[in-house]
Amino acid sequence: MQFESALVGAVTVWYNPGPAFVENIRSYSAYAGCVVIVDNSSASNKDLFDKIDSTNKTYIWNAENLGIAKAFNQGLLMLIEKGYKYTFTFDQDSSFEKKEIKKMLQAAENLDWGDVGILSPIHLQQKSIPAYNADEFTPVTCVMASGNLLNLTIAQKAGFFNEQLFIDHVDNEYCLRLHKLGYKVLQANVFLIHELGNYKNIYFFGKRVGGFISHSPQRLYYFVRNSLYILRNYFFLDIKYSLTEVTSLFKRFAKLFFEGDTKKRLKLYFRGIRDSKKLDQEA
Repeated sequence: MQFESALVGAVTVWYNPGPAFVENIRSYSAYAGCVVIVDNSSASNKDLFDKIDSTNKTYIWNAENLGIAKAFNQGLLMLIEKGYKYTFTFDQDSSFEKKEIKKMLQAAENLDWGDVGILSPIHLQQKSIPAYNADEFTPVTCVMASGNLLNLTIAQKAGFFNEQLFIDHVDNEYCLRLHKLGYKVLQANVFLIHELGNYKNIYFFGKRVGGFISHSPQRLYYFVRNSLYILRNYFFLDIKYSLTEVTSLFKRFAKLFFEGDTKKRLKLYFRGIRDSKKLDQEA
């Protein structure tokens, strides 16, 4: 089998991890021939790394936050040097149930990888896995990076993750670039548990009327900056996706008034608009 554990790597990015994140890694470490942890924390987490159950693991401590794109690329390059052709990419908030990662590898085994750059699971926030047919693949425009299987041969041709973006839309930009170059992004009927962020409730006269996922003001800056960069560079590649991205920008603007630190968020929102143009100049 091409997708035996000895032939598939895993790259996981840490940023100020806790013990629970070690448990997440244990959900897939036995199915990867080499687990590479890239830690963007200012303090070393080697003690947590030592608790990971893997006979072949590597810890890269950057001692500062270099961004998720840079961290992923560090791991990919290390695995390529070791001779791996495929790898999982994970953030620290994701975990596979045992039966799901087995189905993911079986799906990968059944796939003709010739022009497939990414095989992605379906990302769930709840713990219950719905019933489904595992033998299906769906072409998609963009997927989140966590839990994906990357074709490293294609990654070397298409280029790795865009380190200018730092965080937010790093995965989307890579997917869009793959499409632009004629490669496919597929989603398998396999499920990954993934935590997206803090959930904020909206109350009106004491009654809950809705809610949304909330991130830090700094993440809002990167979302706006990188979203506009993608729209300028890939707008006509997939009009439906681009219109969804435009809608998301308006939604982010509307909800910043309910998240707290409104003045700071407004400032960073418009700074993101300004700085997005600099990414084109630096590219």
